[in-house]
Amino acid sequence: MAREFQAATWERSKREGCFRLRLDKELVDVLRRKAGRWDVDGQLFADRAFRGEMEITCRDDVAMKHRDVELVNGQHLLVQAILDHYAAHPARLHPVACVELASTEVNPGDYGYFLFRVVQNSITPGVTLEPVFVPATGEAPVPEDKGEGLLSQMVANSRTPDPLVELNPAQANMLHERALAVIAERVTRRRREIERTNADTVSRRLASLEASYQSKRKKKEELLARAREKNARPQYLRMLEGAIRNMDTAHAKKVLKLEEGKKVFAEFRLIAAGIVSVV
Repeated sequence: MAREFQAATWERSKREGCFRLRLDKELVDVLRRKAGRWDVDGQLFADRAFRGEMEITCRDDVAMKHRDVELVNGQHLLVQAILDHYAAHPARLHPVACVELASTEVNPGDYGYFLFRVVQNSITPGVTLEPVFVPATGEAPVPEDKGEGLLSQMVANSRTPDPLVELNPAQANMLHERALAVIAERVTRRRREIERTNADTVSRRLASLEASYQSKRKKKEELLARAREKNARPQYLRMLEGAIRNMDTAHAKKVLKLEEGKKVFAEFRLIAAGIVSVV
């Protein structure tokens, strides 16, 4: 973040598991555009971070203990905005690295880390950044919740090891294949969870949309009928007829968008990988 937004700072705070975040104007503008005009929570987050009044954590237990601390996960506005930034400027992303990190999140040792960009389509589409950590020893991959915490620590506190950790091609391929299996399982599991509720959600929204549309259209038609009975001016009649046509067009677009939400799929792409040596 310091490389892309030089006036922004990210440093460990006095509370365990927390970091103090101060954003520069450029990154705040990115957040505000991402949040949109009507996302009040997103706009407030951007304002507080710009004033330097923001403490954040990636740990659920810390956020539960300190209610004034902002919980940042893969769906958070900050992560999504940075993800969009690198998607727009892929040349600025350094895809492979070897880092060292002092952490109690996982057992000491060398891990292959892999960052995946996951795109999900449903009635609530989204894009997330998913980290996968695989021990070089061949043990079980790091659990999903610990992986997010480890990634946040890497971003804030990692350093270049001396000497660099090296893997032979066979080890690197093994870690890559295991990471692909992990992310594929996660994405499949989430897609199945979404499929169980997505169709019902779309049907309810379509029914609500149709009821509202029919009610509003009926009122417009009644207004037009009364205007014709009273021999209203042609300009007024054309205005009412145009309003009904516009309403029909807008309704058709909303229905089409909801119908698209019936299609549930999720896909992932590896965007960065490397080695982290936990000490």
